[in-house]
Amino acid sequence: MALKLISVSARYPIDEAHIVLTKVSITVRDSGCLAVVGPSGSGKSTLGRIMNGLHRPSEGTVELDNLDIHSMPSIAEARRRVGLLMQQPDNQLFGMTVGEDIRFGPSQAGIDLDTCVSRMERAMLQVGLDIDSFAARSPFSLSGGERRRVALAGLLAMQPRHLVLDEPVAGLDPAGRAKIEAVIAETGRHIGVVLLTADLPLALRLADHVILLDAGHVEYDGAPAGAVADRALLSRLRLLAPVEADVLDALRQRGAPLEPLEDMRPATVLETIAAAVLAPDSRKVATKGRSH
Repeated sequence: MALKLISVSARYPIDEAHIVLTKVSITVRDSGCLAVVGPSGSGKSTLGRIMNGLHRPSEGTVELDNLDIHSMPSIAEARRRVGLLMQQPDNQLFGMTVGEDIRFGPSQAGIDLDTCVSRMERAMLQVGLDIDSFAARSPFSLSGGERRRVALAGLLAMQPRHLVLDEPVAGLDPAGRAKIEAVIAETGRHIGVVLLTADLPLALRLADHVILLDAGHVEYDGAPAGAVADRALLSRLRLLAPVEADVLDALRQRGAPLEPLEDMRPATVLETIAAAVLAPDSRKVATKGRSH
């Protein structure tokens, strides 16, 4: 069940003259991670709310399984299928305890208590929250990273087909970032994940498809490695290339037999560099992107 945005444009409700998105078309597959990368003000958050049905586009359509979500009998059904994790997780926490909070969505959907509990337990395991340690605690007693994992677990308990994550690791310490990144990587094996971020290195670590967005316009749409090919574009978008891209460029300038990659995940880059180092100088090493 693909999620599609077809020629979507959007304006601010309180300022119709301010165009946020212009003719954006995106297809989110049933699995994998699509990263939409752009600076602050590029339209990423608006794009996420449009995918989830919270914001109606001024032009274009949003389709789930070839159905316009705004023509469905209930927009709530679309929101159950496309979960949205906002930048501020506290805006999505409702329960007195972590367990109640994660069960809230399924219970509101009319799911029986036993199933709600089962979904809660599975979701907590998915995000790395120990049930005995966290289920009875107030979500507001937790750290920022733990609250974000609770909000994410609440979305996973709804068993969405797509998950939209708006700056999911912003403000977290390295350990917290690593835990959330691991959840995103694992979740993308089973459902379609959309990562909205200004952090290009993060996107390249996780995504198998990248879109660069600037002032509501799509500037690039393709393989992750291609997103770092145009350094002038990255400079204009105020985006930093990952160190892996700089290392590859430096090695190529020194004559290393490195062909372009599609996959910029660190493991792939390291394997490619190792293969090039071991290859005879006279022979190019064929390197193709692989999913990890």
